[in-house]
Amino acid sequence: MIPKDKEVKLKVYNGDHLIGIESFMVQDIPIPQIAITTRNKPIDMKLGVAAPGPRVLEVQVIPNKYFQDFLPKDARYRVVEWVITLARGSRPVHTLTANQSVVDLHSIASLAKPGDRLVIEVKKIERKNFKNEIETIIDRSCFNVLLN
Repeated sequence: MIPKDKEVKLKVYNGDHLIGIESFMVQDIPIPQIAITTRNKPIDMKLGVAAPGPRVLEVQVIPNKYFQDFLPKDARYRVVEWVITLARGSRPVHTLTANQSVVDLHSIASLAKPGDRLVIEVKKIERKNFKNEIETIIDRSCFNVLLN
């Protein structure tokens, strides 16, 4: 049973005789966290990285721990679209669109200079539920990685 409303009512019968009705509040699926890494190492967004920057970026979707522990078959996520832009000041220098969790940044790294930044925007995530149905989640998470 997948509830569609914020509240569900469960009616309990003994044969044709109604014994009682219980109401339950339905919690929304918690929003997962997004992690940006390079070669499985986290990137410090405050400090940035040395120019010309990482050669490989990975994006990971980390489900809420309690949701994953309670409903592991409903907590299967993957990023299906994200965009990486090398920016200099307010201008984009080069943009890559990725549809997998790992992207090669050699083409961007060759153009990068100290003071630039990588703007990473996660656009679309998919979640597979226990029925193996895919739910598309439109996301607008945005990260800035400074290149020192």
